[in-house]
Amino acid sequence: MNSSAAGSRIGLLSVFGSTLFQLSGVFMLSPLMLLMLKKAEVSTTVAGLFAATTWLGVLIVTPFASVITQRLGRRQTMWLASSMPLVAALGFFTTNTLWLWFVLELMAGIAGGLRWVLAEAFIAEFAPPRQMGRYIGIYATMVGMTFVIGPTLLAWAGTDSNTALWLVVTLLSLGLAWTALIPVLPPDHDQHTTRIGLHGLWQAVLAHPVIILGGTLLAIPSGMLADRFASPAQGRRLMMRAFTGLILLVTLASPFAVSHTALVWPLAFVWGAAGGALYTLSMTDIGASNKGLALINSTAVLVLTYTLGGLSASAACGALIDVSVGVGFPALMVSVAVVGLLALFKAKMASSAY
Repeated sequence: MNSSAAGSRIGLLSVFGSTLFQLSGVFMLSPLMLLMLKKAEVSTTVAGLFAATTWLGVLIVTPFASVITQRLGRRQTMWLASSMPLVAALGFFTTNTLWLWFVLELMAGIAGGLRWVLAEAFIAEFAPPRQMGRYIGIYATMVGMTFVIGPTLLAWAGTDSNTALWLVVTLLSLGLAWTALIPVLPPDHDQHTTRIGLHGLWQAVLAHPVIILGGTLLAIPSGMLADRFASPAQGRRLMMRAFTGLILLVTLASPFAVSHTALVWPLAFVWGAAGGALYTLSMTDIGASNKGLALINSTAVLVLTYTLGGLSASAACGALIDVSVGVGFPALMVSVAVVGLLALFKAKMASSAY
């Protein structure tokens, strides 16, 4: 094994290890903070604003991820992003000042957004080209697992003692320690040619117009299957269209779930599985066509799209469920699926024209 291959394996292992421990700590901390706010007898509105502060931090930092990375370097930026949640957690546990909690949560959100971009860019950078889909699929699946691991550990530790607090600190510390194992990377080959900041983000949007996100179930199988096509790029685009079409077909059946509640679970199952596959294929497509700062820019688009989608969908769907659960809500979901499918076919026609 040459030194480059060994470095790539160490790089993958370090990113996987740091993500597993850090996100488990983050997703244990999030519900713990809401419970602590409840004990402090703050209003539901304030608790909701506190939760939204995390996403605000992600939105603030994502357009500038490439700027920060260029200034500090990729490894140093990853260390910074991994240490800030630990600082925030220690702050939560040592002060009861509400406004300071908001500041710490905003800081943690900024760090989370920065780490999100960098971790996925690192996976694409370190993964062997012909196995990129597999590794991104494994990564997406592992991230999905941390959504379960964190709350499960909180339920096990309980909230009536300091055990949960110290467990969060331990997990975040282990995540930071794993980050230190990321190998030294060569300078970005495109550091003098790739635009950064908002201009770079817009350039990445133009290069990758379709990014669809979801759950994790089909992440590994779809990534492995995409690697097996004679032309992986064409295979990924074909699979994207197939999974988007599947989401559209399933969404057309969603109005019947209002009167037949047994349909809710299989519908959600297919949405999550197909969405996870689309996420993996999108990230693989980005990783296969970009390196260096261009990869950071494109991954930032992925994260920004996910964040904006999460914010807008939660608000719009919540309102439509109250107003028109049988018509308005399904109509919105069908519209989104149709737009995504049309965008994919438009991208196919545009690529065929060249």
